[in-house]
Amino acid sequence: MKATNVTGKSAECLNLNIIRPSQKVPQTKKLPVAVWLYGGAFGDGFGADLNSNYSWFVQESVAQNMPLIAITLNYRVGFLGFLGGEAAAAAGITNLGLKDQRQALRWIRENIAAFGGDPNRVTLWGQSAGAQSIACQLIAYGGKTKEKLFHQAIMVSSCVGMGNTVRPASNASVEGYNHILNTTNCLGAKDTIDCLRKVPLDALWKVASSIRTLATWWPTIDGDFVPKPPTESLLAGSFPRDVSILAGTNSDEGFAYSSLLNPGFDTEEELYALLRARFVTARNESLRGSRATGRITHTGSIGRGIMSFTGITRQLGRGTLTRHCRRP
Repeated sequence: MKATNVTGKSAECLNLNIIRPSQKVPQTKKLPVAVWLYGGAFGDGFGADLNSNYSWFVQESVAQNMPLIAITLNYRVGFLGFLGGEAAAAAGITNLGLKDQRQALRWIRENIAAFGGDPNRVTLWGQSAGAQSIACQLIAYGGKTKEKLFHQAIMVSSCVGMGNTVRPASNASVEGYNHILNTTNCLGAKDTIDCLRKVPLDALWKVASSIRTLATWWPTIDGDFVPKPPTESLLAGSFPRDVSILAGTNSDEGFAYSSLLNPGFDTEEELYALLRARFVTARNESLRGSRATGRITHTGSIGRGIMSFTGITRQLGRGTLTRHCRRP
């Protein structure tokens, strides 16, 4: 948080930042809208992060005569946004971070025209956890909603299948929740949720941040917002057919992981053990298959995919996005 100039924390964090060209836009010409969802493994990230400063993006869009409006927003992360455990499920407070995103999209749908934006040309754009959030928004409530909150999506470095095994009663979710209760003296409370609501925010944040198991604070299959495993929703066709998708990966993104791993491994079995430790929910055949095909190397180059600014902005201004992926 210090590295990104964050000076304080507050529960009053659900806001948007709307960036639009400075010149006046004719009332008859509404601009396309790009909405950014930040990554951070669902444990950190915020709209004011320098990686989410889209003033440069709007400036470039104007320079290329393809003006657009960019929006960043905040959604709750970690324990506050993706509380696990059966008590949270019973209280209906699972996947709050995803619900934050959806409420922001509703606001954009209702109000963006006042800023010169076209509510019928909204592109949702995210990376890592942001891209996984888009997958969850696509299958939200079984894909039966008629809200049409976004019309195109750019998913960078994620996939629909992440989170297939995460449920409120999953071991990581229950253990994480019980650890929070024990540390905050709420373990024996009759209503543990009510007890946690009385804990000071700073104290709650500190203890929640001490839990580093990735799958602890992730979107969960709650039977509501995420009604069933994402891949099952996809296979069942439970998603809107009128949302075009552009999917890809960051160039050499594996270096983000390889820098955290011991670089001294020499055998394929050592590589597999390292991958298993990092990708705890991945199937064995997926990890071994990636290793066998050479898609994961000692340098950590898991995937490569380049999306140029010009290509993206051109797509944003069109009615549909071209679906394509680039092989590693």
